[in-house]
Amino acid sequence: MLSRPRPTNFHSSDHEVGIRSILHSSIKLNIIACNLSHPTSPMSTFQQTLKSEIVRLARREIKQQATPIISGIKKLKAATVALKAEIVALQKAKTVAPAGQAPVISDEEVKTARFSGALIKRLRTRHGLSRNEFGKLIGVTGFAVIAWETNECKPKADRRKALIALRKMGKRQVVKMLKEGQAVA
Repeated sequence: MLSRPRPTNFHSSDHEVGIRSILHSSIKLNIIACNLSHPTSPMSTFQQTLKSEIVRLARREIKQQATPIISGIKKLKAATVALKAEIVALQKAKTVAPAGQAPVISDEEVKTARFSGALIKRLRTRHGLSRNEFGKLIGVTGFAVIAWETNECKPKADRRKALIALRKMGKRQVVKMLKEGQAVA
C-alpha cells in the first residue's frame, strides 16, 4: 500500500483531521480494491469476498466517523441562521423607550444636537401636535414654540434635551404622554 507523507507544518482542527483521515482511508480502500479487482491467483472468489467485506467495513467506518461531523455542521448552520434572523430583527426594532417614558438623553447628545426653526416645526408636525400641545410636552408655552419655529430665539439646554427625547419617541408614545398630562422634560 502507498501512503502519502503528511505535511508537518499544517495546523488544523479536529474536524479537519477527522475528514483527512476519512479521505486517507478512502484512498487506501481504492488501492486495495484496485489490487483485488485484478486477480492473479486462482482464489478469485476469496478475493472478491474479501474485497466486498473490506468495502463494507470501510464504508461503515467512514460513516461512523463522518456522522458526528455532519451533524455538527448541521447544528452550526442552524445556529448561524438563527443568529442572522436575530440580527435582522434587532436591526429592524426601533430603539424606542417604553410607552409613557421619555428616553434618557446624555449631555453629549445635547451639545452636538442642532436645532433650527424648520427642524422644530417638522418634529412638531411629524407627531401631529399643535404648538400648545407641543409646548405642554416640552414644558413651555405655545408662544415659545412659535419663537423657536420662527428662529427668534433658541431653546435652552434643558428644553433641547426634551426636544432630543421627542425625536427618539414615536407618535403613539407622544400621544399617550399628552393624554396622561406628562411632560418630556
